[in-house]
Amino acid sequence: LLEGGADGMVKMHDVLHYFAASVASRDHRVFALSSGTVLREWPAKDMLEQCSAISLPACKISGLPEVLNCPKLEPFILYNADPSLKIPDCLFKGTKTLQLMDMSDVQLPTLPSSLQFLEKLQTLCLDGCGLGDIALIGELKMLKVLSLIGSNIVRLPREIGKLTRLQLLDLRDNPTLEIIPPNVLSC
Repeated sequence: LLEGGADGMVKMHDVLHYFAASVASRDHRVFALSSGTVLREWPAKDMLEQCSAISLPACKISGLPEVLNCPKLEPFILYNADPSLKIPDCLFKGTKTLQLMDMSDVQLPTLPSSLQFLEKLQTLCLDGCGLGDIALIGELKMLKVLSLIGSNIVRLPREIGKLTRLQLLDLRDNPTLEIIPPNVLSC
Protein backbone atom coordinates (compact mmCIF):
# COMPACT_ATOMS: atom_id res chain seq x y z
CA LEU A 1 0.00 0.00 0.00
CA LEU A 2 1.09 3.53 -0.70
CA GLU A 3 0.46 6.76 1.16
CA GLY A 4 -2.75 8.42 -0.04
CA GLY A 5 -3.44 12.06 -0.80
CA ALA A 6 -5.47 12.78 2.34
CA ASP A 7 -4.95 11.99 6.01
CA GLY A 8 -5.75 8.35 6.75
CA MET A 9 -6.03 7.42 3.06
CA VAL A 10 -3.97 4.76 1.31
CA LYS A 11 -3.55 3.75 -2.32
CA MET A 12 -2.93 0.33 -3.78
CA HIS A 13 0.08 -0.08 -6.07
CA ASP A 14 -0.92 -0.62 -9.72
CA VAL A 15 0.75 -4.05 -9.89
CA LEU A 16 -1.11 -5.26 -6.80
CA HIS A 17 -4.38 -3.80 -8.09
CA TYR A 18 -3.95 -5.56 -11.42
CA PHE A 19 -3.20 -8.88 -9.68
CA ALA A 20 -6.21 -8.59 -7.33
CA ALA A 21 -8.49 -7.69 -10.25
CA SER A 22 -7.28 -10.64 -12.32
CA VAL A 23 -7.79 -13.09 -9.43
CA ALA A 24 -11.26 -11.68 -8.74
CA SER A 25 -12.13 -11.90 -12.41
CA ARG A 26 -10.93 -15.49 -12.72
CA ASP A 27 -12.06 -16.97 -9.40
CA HIS A 28 -15.11 -14.93 -8.51
CA ARG A 29 -16.46 -13.89 -11.91
CA VAL A 30 -15.97 -10.19 -11.28
CA PHE A 31 -15.99 -7.72 -14.16
CA ALA A 32 -13.84 -4.85 -12.89
CA LEU A 33 -11.98 -2.14 -14.75
CA SER A 34 -9.65 0.44 -13.26
CA SER A 35 -10.50 4.12 -13.20
CA GLY A 36 -10.19 5.88 -16.55
CA THR A 37 -10.29 2.69 -18.64
CA VAL A 38 -12.14 2.92 -21.95
CA LEU A 39 -14.83 0.25 -22.27
CA ARG A 40 -15.44 -0.26 -25.97
CA GLU A 41 -17.27 -3.58 -25.79
CA TRP A 42 -19.12 -5.42 -23.04
CA PRO A 43 -18.04 -8.98 -22.18
CA ALA A 44 -19.67 -11.94 -23.90
CA LYS A 45 -23.16 -12.98 -22.83
CA ASP A 46 -22.00 -16.19 -21.13
CA MET A 47 -19.41 -14.28 -19.05
CA LEU A 48 -22.02 -11.74 -17.92
CA GLU A 49 -24.45 -14.52 -16.98
CA GLN A 50 -21.82 -15.90 -14.55
CA CYS A 51 -20.73 -12.49 -13.30
CA SER A 52 -21.19 -11.89 -9.55
CA ALA A 53 -19.95 -8.27 -9.45
CA ILE A 54 -19.41 -5.34 -11.81
CA SER A 55 -17.19 -2.39 -10.91
CA LEU A 56 -16.64 0.39 -13.45
CA PRO A 57 -15.29 3.38 -11.48
CA ALA A 58 -14.88 6.46 -13.70
CA CYS A 59 -14.55 4.36 -16.84
CA LYS A 60 -15.22 5.83 -20.24
CA ILE A 61 -18.27 3.90 -21.43
CA SER A 62 -19.72 4.38 -24.89
CA GLY A 63 -23.02 2.80 -23.85
CA LEU A 64 -24.75 0.33 -21.60
CA PRO A 65 -26.56 -2.81 -22.75
CA GLU A 66 -30.34 -2.51 -23.14
CA VAL A 67 -30.71 -5.31 -20.54
CA LEU A 68 -27.90 -6.35 -18.21
CA ASN A 69 -28.46 -10.10 -18.05
CA CYS A 70 -26.51 -10.98 -14.90
CA PRO A 71 -28.68 -13.27 -12.75
CA LYS A 72 -25.91 -13.72 -10.13
CA LEU A 73 -24.91 -10.06 -9.85
CA GLU A 74 -24.81 -8.64 -6.31
CA PRO A 75 -22.84 -5.34 -6.42
CA PHE A 76 -23.00 -2.96 -9.41
CA ILE A 77 -20.71 0.07 -9.27
CA LEU A 78 -20.76 2.71 -11.98
CA TYR A 79 -19.21 6.11 -11.23
CA ASN A 80 -19.59 8.26 -14.27
CA ALA A 81 -19.27 11.98 -14.83
CA ASP A 82 -20.11 11.75 -18.55
CA PRO A 83 -23.52 13.46 -18.86
CA SER A 84 -24.11 11.86 -22.26
CA LEU A 85 -24.25 8.31 -20.83
CA LYS A 86 -27.83 7.07 -21.08
CA ILE A 87 -29.22 4.52 -18.63
CA PRO A 88 -31.58 2.20 -20.54
CA ASP A 89 -35.01 1.82 -18.95
CA CYS A 90 -34.77 -2.02 -18.94
CA LEU A 91 -31.13 -2.20 -17.79
CA PHE A 92 -31.83 -3.99 -14.48
CA LYS A 93 -34.44 -6.53 -15.65
CA GLY A 94 -31.85 -9.33 -15.58
CA THR A 95 -30.21 -8.46 -12.23
CA LYS A 96 -32.79 -9.57 -9.66
CA THR A 97 -30.15 -10.64 -7.08
CA LEU A 98 -28.56 -7.16 -6.95
CA GLN A 99 -27.95 -6.04 -3.35
CA LEU A 100 -25.74 -2.97 -3.77
CA MET A 101 -25.87 -0.34 -6.48
CA ASP A 102 -23.63 2.71 -6.61
CA MET A 103 -24.32 4.95 -9.58
CA SER A 104 -22.64 8.11 -8.33
CA ASP A 105 -22.24 11.07 -10.70
CA VAL A 106 -24.75 9.71 -13.22
CA GLN A 107 -27.39 11.93 -14.80
CA LEU A 108 -30.81 10.42 -14.02
CA PRO A 109 -33.66 12.70 -15.08
CA THR A 110 -35.91 9.68 -14.40
CA LEU A 111 -34.98 6.45 -12.71
CA PRO A 112 -35.08 3.38 -14.97
CA SER A 113 -38.37 1.55 -14.46
CA SER A 114 -36.45 -1.74 -14.18
CA LEU A 115 -35.38 -0.68 -10.66
CA GLN A 116 -38.69 -2.11 -9.48
CA PHE A 117 -37.34 -5.62 -10.22
CA LEU A 118 -34.54 -5.23 -7.66
CA GLU A 119 -36.35 -6.91 -4.79
CA LYS A 120 -33.13 -7.68 -2.87
CA LEU A 121 -31.49 -4.26 -3.20
CA GLN A 122 -30.29 -3.09 0.22
CA THR A 123 -27.92 -0.22 -0.61
CA LEU A 124 -28.45 2.48 -3.23
CA CYS A 125 -25.95 5.32 -3.67
CA LEU A 126 -26.88 8.14 -6.02
CA ASP A 127 -24.27 10.61 -4.77
CA GLY A 128 -23.58 13.61 -6.97
CA CYS A 129 -26.30 12.62 -9.40
CA GLY A 130 -28.41 14.87 -11.56
CA LEU A 131 -31.76 13.59 -10.33
CA GLY A 132 -35.29 14.21 -11.48
CA ASP A 133 -38.25 12.17 -10.32
CA ILE A 134 -37.10 9.48 -7.87
CA ALA A 135 -40.51 8.34 -6.60
CA LEU A 136 -39.78 4.84 -7.92
CA ILE A 137 -37.37 4.35 -5.00
CA GLY A 138 -40.44 3.64 -2.86
CA GLU A 139 -40.71 0.23 -4.60
CA LEU A 140 -37.38 -0.94 -3.16
CA LYS A 141 -38.87 -2.52 -0.03
CA MET A 142 -35.62 -4.16 1.19
CA LEU A 143 -33.60 -0.92 0.98
CA LYS A 144 -31.58 -0.22 4.13
CA VAL A 145 -29.22 2.51 2.91
CA LEU A 146 -30.11 5.36 0.56
CA SER A 147 -27.39 7.92 -0.10
CA LEU A 148 -28.15 11.08 -2.03
CA ILE A 149 -25.08 13.08 -0.98
CA GLY A 150 -24.53 16.12 -3.19
CA SER A 151 -27.36 15.31 -5.57
CA ASN A 152 -29.52 18.07 -6.94
CA ILE A 153 -32.76 16.77 -5.47
CA VAL A 154 -35.35 19.48 -4.84
CA ARG A 155 -38.14 17.44 -3.27
CA LEU A 156 -37.93 14.24 -1.27
CA PRO A 157 -40.74 12.09 -2.65
CA ARG A 158 -43.54 10.93 -0.35
CA GLU A 159 -42.78 7.36 -1.51
CA ILE A 160 -39.63 7.37 0.67
CA GLY A 161 -42.07 6.69 3.52
CA LYS A 162 -42.68 3.19 2.09
CA LEU A 163 -39.08 2.21 2.87
CA THR A 164 -39.82 0.76 6.30
CA ARG A 165 -36.46 -1.09 6.51
CA LEU A 166 -34.44 2.07 5.79
CA GLN A 167 -31.71 2.57 8.40
CA LEU A 168 -29.71 5.35 6.75
CA LEU A 169 -30.92 8.22 4.57
CA ASP A 170 -28.00 10.50 3.75
CA LEU A 171 -29.02 13.90 2.38
CA ARG A 172 -25.80 15.81 3.11
CA ASP A 173 -24.69 18.62 0.80
CA ASN A 174 -28.05 19.08 -0.93
CA PRO A 175 -28.52 22.85 -1.02
CA THR A 176 -31.34 22.49 -3.58
CA LEU A 177 -33.46 20.30 -1.25
CA GLU A 178 -36.46 22.45 -0.38
CA ILE A 179 -39.33 20.09 0.44
CA ILE A 180 -39.59 17.09 2.73
CA PRO A 181 -43.29 16.19 2.90
CA PRO A 182 -44.77 15.93 6.41
CA ASN A 183 -44.60 12.53 8.15
CA VAL A 184 -42.34 10.99 5.46
CA LEU A 185 -39.36 10.53 7.75
CA SER A 186 -41.42 9.30 10.70
CA CYS A 187 -42.65 6.36 8.56
